[in-house]
Parts: sequence; C-alpha cells; structure tokens
Amino acid sequence: PHGPGLLDEGEDRGATLVMVLAADHPGLFYRMAGGIHLAGGNIIDARIHTTRDGMALAFDGRRIVMFGGCCTTGATPYGETWTWDGVAWTQESPAMAPAARWASAMVGTPTGAILVGGSTNAANSEAIGDAWQWSAETRQWVQLATAPPPRLGHAMAYDAARGSVVMVGGFRGYT
Repeated sequence: PHGPGLLDEGEDRGATLVMVLAADHPGLFYRMAGGIHLAGGNIIDARIHTTRDGMALAFDGRRIVMFGGCCTTGATPYGETWTWDGVAWTQESPAMAPAARWASAMVGTPTGAILVGGSTNAANSEAIGDAWQWSAETRQWVQLATAPPPRLGHAMAYDAARGSVVMVGGFRGYT
C-alpha cells in the first residue's frame, strides 16, 4: 500500500521507479544514471531536483516526510515539514513542530515516523536530544516524553520483528 502516484507511474510503464533524495553533490546524478545504465537498466525519464543538506527523510506508510535541513554551513536550519505523495510536494502546517534543525535522523514506523536529535545551529553543530513522532493519519507532530542522549549525524531503522526503532552512530557535535 502506497500513496497515490508514489509507484503507480513506474508500474504502469512496466518499469522500476528509482527515486533518490540526497544533498546536492557535483556529479551525483551523472554517476547514478551511469550505474543504472551499466547494470543494464534503461532510463526512460530522469529528473534532478536540488535538495537541502542534512534534512531528515522517512516514508510514513502513506507519503515521504521531510523535515529540516540546511542550505549552507553556518546558515540557519529549516523548521519545515514537507510531504511528497508521488505527485507533488506539500508544505505541512502542523500545530506543533520540532525546532528547526539539520543532521537529525527520521525513520518510518507503521503509524508514521520518528525524528530524533540533530542540531539547531549549523555553525557550531551542537547536538540536541529530543524525539518527535509524526502521525501519518493526522499529519501532526507530538514530542515524545523520552529521547536518547543528544546526537547528530546518526542513522535509524525500524525493526518490524521487535516493533522498535534501532539507532546507531552519530556524535555530540563540534563544541
């Protein structure tokens, strides 16, 4: 089960849709297209969109959710929540939201997504220690009562067998 249009276009054309959301790096798109070609794939449509660095992304079971990020070192991080249903990006307007941040991590869960940590200051990268839950149904954020120690640059995955989130890596910042 996926949102309208999320995989439909590729399925209708008998093709596999490959979508990568990543920070803008010179040559990234060229290398990915070349790798697909070398693996025997035929590219029938290709688009590139510049994204922001350090944003958190997850699939909430219905759509892709993006939070935060930053455009240049030393710049103020974003505090926006965006969703993509496979057709269009929508800026959400939740009643409550996490503080603006970059270098956080987010993971999809059966009912939404969990956002943890990051830094509210791209200049000194001091890590923050909070956790937020995004509801796929209500499209709202709720701050969780407990959170791991402050960190940024970490990764998370959802362990369906245990019904829990696993977090690895990261660091406390440069301060």
